[in-house]
Amino acid sequence: MFYRVILLLLVLFCFNNLSAQKLIEAYEKGGTIVAKMEGGKIKNVAKGNDVNLIGYSISKNLLVYKKLEQSSKTDEIEDSHDQYSLRCFNFTTNAEKLLFTTCLDMDGGTKPSYAGSEDYPFDYLCGFDTGILAKDGTLLYFQTDAWTVSPAIHCYDLTNSKLTFFYAGWLKKATRDGVEIVITGLDREKNGQSKGRYVQRRLYDFNGKLIKNLTGKEF
Repeated sequence: MFYRVILLLLVLFCFNNLSAQKLIEAYEKGGTIVAKMEGGKIKNVAKGNDVNLIGYSISKNLLVYKKLEQSSKTDEIEDSHDQYSLRCFNFTTNAEKLLFTTCLDMDGGTKPSYAGSEDYPFDYLCGFDTGILAKDGTLLYFQTDAWTVSPAIHCYDLTNSKLTFFYAGWLKKATRDGVEIVITGLDREKNGQSKGRYVQRRLYDFNGKLIKNLTGKEF
C-alpha cells in the first residue's frame, strides 16, 4: 500500500510538471499585466491602473509586479509615500506570493531584519523604485528612499524569501557579470588633501562584493 501511494504521488508530480504552463513573455497592455504562454495562450495576471510589471524570468517560469495598496494621506512632501506590495506569480504552481510591502507615509509595511542597523538606520522600506529581476530570476534588486544624498539598494532572494541590504547608491542595471550602481559623495584625495568629490559607477557581484570601478565623474 505504501509503495502505491509513493507511486501515485510521483505520477501526480510528473503530471503537474508536464501540464504546467510555460511563460514565453510578459508585458503591460491597457492596464493589465499580460503573460504570453507556450502554445499561444494568454493569461491576465493582474489588472488595474495600480499594478506595474517589474520583471519576469522564463527559466524560473515567474514574474514579479508591484501593486498600489494605499495612496499617501499626508501633505508633507518629505514624509509622503504611497504603499506598495511586491508580488510574485509562479506559473508552475499557478499561485501568487506576497514578497513584501513598503511603508505608508513613513510607517508600517514589512520591517527588514536589518532595520535600525548601521547599514540601514531606518525602520521600514519607503519609496520603492527601480526594481530589477536578476541572476536567472532568483534575485530582485530595488532601491528605496534613505539618506539625503543617496537612496538605499536592497536585494530580495525569491528562493529563500529573504531581504538583505545591498549598498547605498543608485541602482543602474544587473547583468550576468553583476550589479551596476552609482555611488556619490566620495572624496578624491591627493597628498592627504581633498581634491573635490566625485560620483563613481561600480560593478558588484550579486552578494555585494566590489568587482571593479567603472566610469567616474568629478563634481
